[in-house]
Amino acid sequence: MDLFEHHLPTLLSIAGSDTSGGAGIQADIKAAALCHVHTLVAVTAITAQSTSGITDIMITPPDLLRAQLEASVADVTPDAVKIGMIGSMESLETVARFISQLPEKTPVIIDPVLTSTSGKDLSANRNDIIEGYLNLLLPKATVATPNLIEATTFLNVRAAPHNPDTAGRLLNLFGCDALVLKGGHAGGNRIIDLFVEKDSDGDAVYASAEHPRIDCGNLHGTGCAFSSFMAARMALGDSPVEAFRFASEALEQRILLSTGYKFGNARNGPLNLVY
Repeated sequence: MDLFEHHLPTLLSIAGSDTSGGAGIQADIKAAALCHVHTLVAVTAITAQSTSGITDIMITPPDLLRAQLEASVADVTPDAVKIGMIGSMESLETVARFISQLPEKTPVIIDPVLTSTSGKDLSANRNDIIEGYLNLLLPKATVATPNLIEATTFLNVRAAPHNPDTAGRLLNLFGCDALVLKGGHAGGNRIIDLFVEKDSDGDAVYASAEHPRIDCGNLHGTGCAFSSFMAARMALGDSPVEAFRFASEALEQRILLSTGYKFGNARNGPLNLVY
């Protein structure tokens, strides 16, 4: 048998680097590996961070980011693309141009990260980045995966409720094919992730996944892992709703495996994506 006749499923992660190894590209690589998917990377920013928070960020110069993106597809066509942290408007424009040049049916999963878990702004100009997401990038997404805090920011309201109406409003605002409104930041003893997409008639179709809230101090990287689980499964051929159900269940399993250890000096240790 020819060892080179089989296709290696491949995901391209466009995101920031996390020195603590818990989130960003490091989480993307590990989550994809758990799905048996290889990860290409393009680093949008280098962060200096620990479990206590981020102390410094250096945004990748646009020319270098462009060179990384071009190199990543020079001799490989990714089966899906996951986009995480984008630190500047120049970076966002570079990524948007790159996405426009991909094969038409390439799944693009965007996690519109605006702040870190510790609350630090991850962009040089927040208002410009928000407008850039809405005008240039999110309409190109197959799936967007905002959390409730990001939903509140994009909808420009005091506090967006975590319900299907909010998910539907975001889908219309973003202009993407499908959307997941993650439930981790909502209150209550149960976490409900909400999925919405439009059918062939343009009507909204909803799905949800519900799990008990788990008391765990190692949740750093959960958002990155969720979107990467979805992206990896879509690289393997799953539909958006199939990838959503897989990601919600896989993340619950990862959180269960993250309750038995202490890492660092804060209640923000990395999610267990190792075993």
